[in-house]
Amino acid sequence: MKVCFFLQRNFAPVGDAIAAHLKNEYGVERFCAYVGTRSALGVLKGKGMVTYSTLLLDENIHRTYSRATLDMEYLRALEKKCGIPNLWPYLLADRTLMSSQPLREYPHDRPLKSHEDLLRILQVTAQAIEGMLEAEKPDAVVFPVVGSLGSMLLYHLARVRGIPTRLMYPVVLESRYMVSSRYDCFSLKQELGASFPAPPMGESLRQARTFLQGFRAAPFRREPR
Repeated sequence: MKVCFFLQRNFAPVGDAIAAHLKNEYGVERFCAYVGTRSALGVLKGKGMVTYSTLLLDENIHRTYSRATLDMEYLRALEKKCGIPNLWPYLLADRTLMSSQPLREYPHDRPLKSHEDLLRILQVTAQAIEGMLEAEKPDAVVFPVVGSLGSMLLYHLARVRGIPTRLMYPVVLESRYMVSSRYDCFSLKQELGASFPAPPMGESLRQARTFLQGFRAAPFRREPR
């Protein structure tokens, strides 16, 4: 089995640790990754816990757009294949490209590039991701979040190929995560149904009371991520 990870910024070491856990506990031995930043790539190469057959770097893809010839035929085919319902939501999801907003710098509301350049960036990103998926043929793709051009393209292009997707959502109560196959809802409970039953109501109430008693005795707040 091969698992592909989307390793975004500071999440890269966490995703790498999850890959190591899959290897050590479940026997998964093959991995590839789509990496957001060069600093994250350096961490994976220098301190990575598993070996990746491919580390596709978003920054390297981005550098190629200015030399690319705009291929409207490819974009129309891509839109037909995985438009939602067209290709603009992929760009709109990316605050840097569409609003020139780096992390927590507000307010900006102008696209980073021209209309034609945005299409080129979308094109070369989709082509690179399709190339990786075709070459690596992963059995699943794991995401910490879907909220940028690259991550959204990776998500939808994987699903078009029938590759299972898994997203990890931090929840409010303690250090817990919920896993979903979709980025727009918590899906696994509905998909697994009776094979993944909820705990008995009495157990759920016991856990809730225990949490509330502990919180009242020692209140805490979750730090922003």
